[in-house]
Amino acid sequence: MKSVFRFILVGLLGFCLSLLAAWRVPFIAAEPDPSALNKQGFEQLYKGNPREALQNWKNAEAGYRKLGKSEGVIGSKVNQSLAMQALGLYPQACMTLTQTLTLENKLCQSNGSEPQDLRHLTDSIAAIPSTPATVAGLNSLGDVLRVIGHLKEAHVVLSQTLDKGKRSDSVSVPQLLLSLANVERSLYLEDCDRYDRTDNPELRLTLQSQLQQRVQKALDLYREVSVVGGDSRSQLFAQINRLGILVLSKQWIEKRNLQVPLKQTVQAELDRSLAKLESASFSEIPPEQSIYAQIKIAESLRLLTQYERAMKYARSSLDLAQGLQNPRSLSYAQGEIAKLLLDRGQPETALSTFQQATTLAQSIHAWDAVYQWQRAIGRIHSRRGDFKRAEQAYETAIAALDQVRGNILAVNPEVQLSFREQVEPVYREYLRLLLTPPQEPDLKRAVLVTQRLQQVELENFLRCGDLDLVGLNQISLPKNTTVFYILNLGDRIGVITQTQDNSLHFYSANPAEVENNATNLITNLQSDEFVAVEEPIFLPFAQALYQQLIEPAQQQGYLPSEGTLVFATDSLLQTIPMALMHDGQNYLVQNYSIATTLGGQLRQPRSLPLGSPNTLIAGLSQKAPSFVLPQVPKDFKPLPEVEKEVQDLRKATNSTILLNADFTAANFQAELAKNNFPVVHLTTHGQFSSSREDTFLLAWDKVIDVQQIYQLVKRRTEQDASIELLVLSACETAKGDRKSALGIAGLATQAGARSTVASLWRVDASSTAVFMYQFYKNLADGQPKAEALRTAQLMLLKGEETHHPYYWAPFLLVGSWL
Repeated sequence: MKSVFRFILVGLLGFCLSLLAAWRVPFIAAEPDPSALNKQGFEQLYKGNPREALQNWKNAEAGYRKLGKSEGVIGSKVNQSLAMQALGLYPQACMTLTQTLTLENKLCQSNGSEPQDLRHLTDSIAAIPSTPATVAGLNSLGDVLRVIGHLKEAHVVLSQTLDKGKRSDSVSVPQLLLSLANVERSLYLEDCDRYDRTDNPELRLTLQSQLQQRVQKALDLYREVSVVGGDSRSQLFAQINRLGILVLSKQWIEKRNLQVPLKQTVQAELDRSLAKLESASFSEIPPEQSIYAQIKIAESLRLLTQYERAMKYARSSLDLAQGLQNPRSLSYAQGEIAKLLLDRGQPETALSTFQQATTLAQSIHAWDAVYQWQRAIGRIHSRRGDFKRAEQAYETAIAALDQVRGNILAVNPEVQLSFREQVEPVYREYLRLLLTPPQEPDLKRAVLVTQRLQQVELENFLRCGDLDLVGLNQISLPKNTTVFYILNLGDRIGVITQTQDNSLHFYSANPAEVENNATNLITNLQSDEFVAVEEPIFLPFAQALYQQLIEPAQQQGYLPSEGTLVFATDSLLQTIPMALMHDGQNYLVQNYSIATTLGGQLRQPRSLPLGSPNTLIAGLSQKAPSFVLPQVPKDFKPLPEVEKEVQDLRKATNSTILLNADFTAANFQAELAKNNFPVVHLTTHGQFSSSREDTFLLAWDKVIDVQQIYQLVKRRTEQDASIELLVLSACETAKGDRKSALGIAGLATQAGARSTVASLWRVDASSTAVFMYQFYKNLADGQPKAEALRTAQLMLLKGEETHHPYYWAPFLLVGSWL
């Protein structure tokens, strides 16, 4: 449903047109005529020439300034933001609009607005005069904020502006309703994504209810566009987007086999929506918008298996695109036709059409289209057994994704929220192809693809582009080090081992057996009573996983007799501490130091200096004002033992301490800015999740999320003064979220840390204080980080009261183990 990236702009470029006519100032006696330039700008935009449109609108702005027409200046700036959006320059468009409307620029920069920020935004919008140009600007700003993923802010902007429009009986109301409905749709997609990322039954029930409310709200708003009337353009877009969310909901419910009230609602609404679109007219909207509108309808109908009706719209879009001679729209029209041909059992014709669509997209560097068509070509070749051509197609698709990583993946929530559906499969299908008989496994390329997949996943999580990470295959492994890449290939669990001489070896395991053992072990680990679960209950699962995933390497001589094992695991195992694997006699940690990486990538490894490092220690032992904030779980309690941990660490480190009321976000930032701390230790409540919004730490006064942690350490990052070791004590992963380790990696990456120690579950505070003291003592004695961690774990394991894995197993070392 979301493959037509450019169509997202349909809702952005068309909403403000009727408003813009209202503020255009009649030409008095100036050259060039700014109103004529505005008109020319729209003509260029609709022909698919946004650069020319942008220049026309800049000239119009200059003309209005010369005439002293402030309303015209504002309108021209709003128009410029439309051209920027068409060029994919969303942050620039956002900045243009905030400056034009005299709103704060940070609205475009932060992804984690707090309640007080949203209240301030509400007040700021209320103070803006309600003129046609400012309303159009606010409408456009709301659209841009949605596209760059600032959904809460977009909702506030559009809701407030809609109130303005209704009070003044403005012509802007239909466009504002449409924009607000699109925000509700994005919020719905966000909730769908959260649902799929959790196995927590309580959260899933909550999200099911929330999903139904989101869909109903979006449908009501789309329907209201027709009720209030207005231009036919808004009504048509509302019908198309309404059909889109209904098809999305139908597919989502059926794929998960849910029996929810929404199922009946969706089916009834679908029938009405399809009937209404039969009479839709596309002649009243610009040709390029008509092309993408019909492609969108064709895509919805294809997903409903109504192929004949879908082909009618796809052919119509192709005819229009050929008339315009616009390569991008022509490529997307051909791509949709190729999908239909493939679904109708015509792979040869589909292949030829996909190749034509690719050639057009490549001619204008439309990489967002290239990767989709090349993935489809790869799948066709793979099914035919032409593995060489399939590999070439997937390689081209991934190269195209590399081109758009810093653009689409970084700013477009439609792609972010469908990462597993649109982007991840490209890598996984290619990976499966490289490791599937009868071909000889291409292990070097498989490792590279794995690293690229995990890097893109992390960039998608952080909404940033091109992280500075190094692959383990690019560094000289220290003596007695073996790397394990454990990959879910669908029909197999593949294991690639990289030994000290950088040679690669491959074997595989039964996926059903691995998943069964992993699920049972995770169920025990995430139980609130894990500390009371005896070894005979959970140990068989840890032993079975060892036999399936590690023992073959031992039998083939790939394991050192001692040393370090580095794991790059797939999501199935990311919330299982590999130290807990058991060979029948010992836990893995009793024989090896252990580190983990995301996809076998990390920041350039570097050892800590000898002696006690300068350490910034910040923590909460008392109930803080931040505990009552909405996003904080209700079961977060004061941690009185933190005071002992902090005092013990004072003895083991050369430290600066921020405790309780001193640990504010501002104080934390100030200390990091004025002092070079190679080690930062945070002993406070926190949570790691595969959702950015659910990954956070608590300071005394506020929640610090992934985006905010970057802002706090930004100056250090710019000065290349990386945090060598970040320790996150008293934190935990989100229950039921198998990819919550992504939150650890994301937070560490934003903090610029080479190595991070974090816990997978909330551990007994007293034993943690002892553990941390020993860990820092080991570091001061010159032990590498992984060995220092292992020695501290073994101390607890040997303790009479702390031998249970609950006490020592949750601590992970992510990143450099030196």
